[in-house]
Amino acid sequence: MSFLIITILTLSLGSPMGSAHVFPTTGLPQEPLFHDDSSDITPLYCGDELCPEKERLPNFSPIDSSPPVMDFGWWLNFWSDSDSNGLDDRLQMIISGDRESVSKTSIIGADGRATVAIIVHYAWHPGDSNIQELRETIQSHGWNQDGAWFMVMDHLDAIVLDHVPVSSLLEIWNLEGVVLVEEQNVIVPYLDKATKGSKVRPSGVYDESLRGLGFHGSENVIAILDTGVDNEHFSLDDFSDDNRDNSKEPNDLEDPKWVAGCDATGVGQSGCSDEDPDDGDGHGTHVAGIALGTGDSSKINQGYAPGSYLVDVKIMEDYGGGNSQSILAGLQWVINNRDTDWGNNASSRGIQVVSMSFGRASSSVGDSNENGTSAEANLVNQASENGLVCVAAIGNDGANNVNSVGSADTAITVGWLDDMNSIDRGDDSINSNSNYGPRRDDGDGDNWDEMKPWVVAPGSNINSAQHAQSSGIIPGSEVNRASDEYTQLSGSSMSTPAVAGLVAIMLEIGEARNMAFMDEENPGIERYEAIRSFLASGSEYRSEWQIDGTFQDNSWNTKYGFGIIDGGNIASAMFGGGGIGNETGGPVPPQEGRWVEIESPSEFSWIVQGETYNLRGHINEDGEDNGSIEEVVTKVEIEFRRSSDVPKERAILVNWSNPVGIANWTIPFTVPEFPEEYTDVSVTGMSAARDEFGRWSNTTESFFPVGIVNLTLEGPSGLSELEGSVRVNGQFQSIGNATIQWRIDNDEWKDEVSYHDGEWTEEDLEGQEHSSSPKKGDGSNDPAWRGHAYCVHMFREPVWNQNQETASCKDDDYGWTDWSFNLDTTQYKDDEYRISVRILSAIGVASEEIRRVVRFDNVDPMPDLKFVSNSISVQEFGIPMQEAYVNTFLEVRATIRNTGDQAATEIGVILEEWGERRDEYIIPKLESGEFSELVLYWNPSSPGDALVSISLDPLNTIEELDDGNNELSGTFTVESRPQGIDLAIRAGAISANGDPILRPGESAIIQARVDNLGSEDAMGVSGTLEIMTDRGWELVSNSTLPLITGGSHSIISFQLVPNRTGPVDIRVSVLVEGASDNDWGDNVREKTLIVDSTTLS
Repeated sequence: MSFLIITILTLSLGSPMGSAHVFPTTGLPQEPLFHDDSSDITPLYCGDELCPEKERLPNFSPIDSSPPVMDFGWWLNFWSDSDSNGLDDRLQMIISGDRESVSKTSIIGADGRATVAIIVHYAWHPGDSNIQELRETIQSHGWNQDGAWFMVMDHLDAIVLDHVPVSSLLEIWNLEGVVLVEEQNVIVPYLDKATKGSKVRPSGVYDESLRGLGFHGSENVIAILDTGVDNEHFSLDDFSDDNRDNSKEPNDLEDPKWVAGCDATGVGQSGCSDEDPDDGDGHGTHVAGIALGTGDSSKINQGYAPGSYLVDVKIMEDYGGGNSQSILAGLQWVINNRDTDWGNNASSRGIQVVSMSFGRASSSVGDSNENGTSAEANLVNQASENGLVCVAAIGNDGANNVNSVGSADTAITVGWLDDMNSIDRGDDSINSNSNYGPRRDDGDGDNWDEMKPWVVAPGSNINSAQHAQSSGIIPGSEVNRASDEYTQLSGSSMSTPAVAGLVAIMLEIGEARNMAFMDEENPGIERYEAIRSFLASGSEYRSEWQIDGTFQDNSWNTKYGFGIIDGGNIASAMFGGGGIGNETGGPVPPQEGRWVEIESPSEFSWIVQGETYNLRGHINEDGEDNGSIEEVVTKVEIEFRRSSDVPKERAILVNWSNPVGIANWTIPFTVPEFPEEYTDVSVTGMSAARDEFGRWSNTTESFFPVGIVNLTLEGPSGLSELEGSVRVNGQFQSIGNATIQWRIDNDEWKDEVSYHDGEWTEEDLEGQEHSSSPKKGDGSNDPAWRGHAYCVHMFREPVWNQNQETASCKDDDYGWTDWSFNLDTTQYKDDEYRISVRILSAIGVASEEIRRVVRFDNVDPMPDLKFVSNSISVQEFGIPMQEAYVNTFLEVRATIRNTGDQAATEIGVILEEWGERRDEYIIPKLESGEFSELVLYWNPSSPGDALVSISLDPLNTIEELDDGNNELSGTFTVESRPQGIDLAIRAGAISANGDPILRPGESAIIQARVDNLGSEDAMGVSGTLEIMTDRGWELVSNSTLPLITGGSHSIISFQLVPNRTGPVDIRVSVLVEGASDNDWGDNVREKTLIVDSTTLS
């Protein structure tokens, strides 16, 4: 019988043999939950016959696969599969010829058609055999790995890839275990008074604000997924706003806001490469300023959470868009780094909040309103399961259109509010262009998922940080760097980071108050659920907004969600938690028995000023034997002397309150910071319990001595250059023992030198009582006498009072102790560094680190050239390209910096293709610390994958500190230019001549660059400009071009006089008279323009 079973498995599974997992066969829908009209979708043909129905609920998986990350059967409800066959309707229309690829990275495949970008979903997590089988399938249709994406997802059961030939789609769909083939979405961004109107910053209008309560989003990290961030902007560079040099890198600053970043838009890469990406579009920098900008030293244009750190994840190209593969790579990188130690300081660990101001471009296929089953929406849900709070924009179509990340079950989706440029909230209203809900039902019975938007926030004319405008293409020109300029933008893109910043502050409050959703070693979905709940209950809902009755019996409506974000109300809701006062004011006599144990902190163990603790305990066996315990009460007091010659005083930290829990209970308390002359500081925790008969137990008390952990850094000062062995020194205050730790930049912490108080033991670490005298009051020996007072463990000088026979410490000794070590600067290259020091006490509490920027100079002054950018950017007239045709005039760009301490002159720069020189020029001079943008020109003459490299000082005529980083290379795909005429308006080719924001009633010139990608001349080209109105697309003007020669381009211009404000959608179309065009799909391009009466500042 055993042999028979094995044989059956082998025959059913194929290679590799065996089964990794058995899937459930019950509890799954037998029919799809959605039955949309699929009459517009051409049936799927395999050859001349209809394709047979595919098995989409397999019972077994390959032995080398892994258990699925997603719920089994989720794909049956996919939003864009009206005929329920497992193939995205949009791809099915491409196969039938009813539609062409919209992929931003599309090239012409071996089948002669534009390739597609797809996501292949499996019933299990794909193993090596699945990966190899998919590779072999697409390679058999001409797919080439070079320059293409092929990324196996960690948090989805899927593989993401592009450059996929249309001819391979049916074969992919038929692969074993493939349950859905999804087209990648094309993603586009959703384009000082706001923070005050949201009651985040104090104002003269509203008394209660989060800033007024001392919360700024501190110790939280916000990931901005966007077009990149120019974090050298003075609102985004540091917290202190002391820096005024925008050429400094984050590691050159003592208190940088930027802690990490990655770029998912590189040419030919799969994944997200660790680097500090720049913003060529401006959208990401503006969004980051709203979320966490400090507003520079003026503090005027502050963001919502100026105390938060920045993680910069570039997922959209510099033209402001891209395929969803970049989003999946960026968001996967965020999940994988949710708990990463960035090496900055303890308060900037991991990532807590994700801000996403983008969504799917409008589609002509099916319903644009999704149900949260796209790949990027599913990945957002996985992010929330991993403890991240994800905030997403709802979009600006003014339609019932909730898509992409905003449609995810666990996305906090944000609508666009007009705050009328005032702090007063009474005149606020929803913008007519803001999309509205509900989201399309996913049929899971949970109606909360469909409530999109969740809240609304100010998004009109928001003044925030402006990116560095791209410099010209003059070789060797200085790189523009963002500094202190601001601009106004509008849209749900601006509303979203407002809520992301607010969420960071909410997490800060939760941490400060030790709220349950923050008390997790491995945070999960509970964090999102708690934040979502507080936002719903604390936002301002007005009855006159009710336009459709309640939704599923909830006070929510389709446009405003649960209302306008309200920092004051949210703070009130969050501060309403914690201890609940008991009517009796604590236990009442008679009291008897010990029913309660205090277990943490351990009795007599040290605690530290300024730190927050949880007083934890439980009901013991005696308590359980005395009936049902109905109530536990706790109290925390602190005792201190203002000086040694005055009596002790007491203060209440937590009055008699009910903690969280009864059998096992906990309540938070924070130890205040006192002036250093205060002495004999201690905390006492108290607890008692009441049973069902009204009897109270005796009060259990625990005593905790209180100490200080502090550090100063006296040298080096950072004012002069350092060489050789340098003394690093200062003073510290600590408990028990002290270890001085240091590091350079973001390196690992190093233990350098330790100091001991001479009395500390393991028993002190666990908690040990210290009496101040060897004798009790009755003359008997005191077993708690240790030969010294508690204060000795704070490095204070002991004193013995002979008359009173008591131990204490010297009055004017506050425990400050000198520390020092020698640093060998010759172990480092001459450069500017950030040195950080901190102290680690015997009880494991570390001080705040102190940073100082210093320069090591052991070698004679000399330049040091290096590439700042991690990859080469290939562009055509300023537009980044993934591939290009033969005989195309291309710009090859990179950025360099002279990090040495001497200017470099006559710097040779060459561009090579497979080792053959293609361009060269000389940079006359590059000062120390100066940047330069390299722009070389390349006209590839043959098709194929070209290895392109840029070399600095190739003849080694310049003596440098390090010449090992003088070359940068990458592979770029060159395609053969097709025969015939092929007009194209490519991404980023449409612009408004002059001011980027148009004004109503004023004439503007709209220009579009029209490329002829074919080899033949196009004679008599005509073009049209249309504008989207309530009646659909309407013609504005016509224009013509007499000739566009093969392989070249021309500019076509139109006149436009906008008659309304807000986002305006335009469409430019071109065609050639009396001739055919190889590909009509790229002859039309849409763009959203901003029309506003304001002037940029």
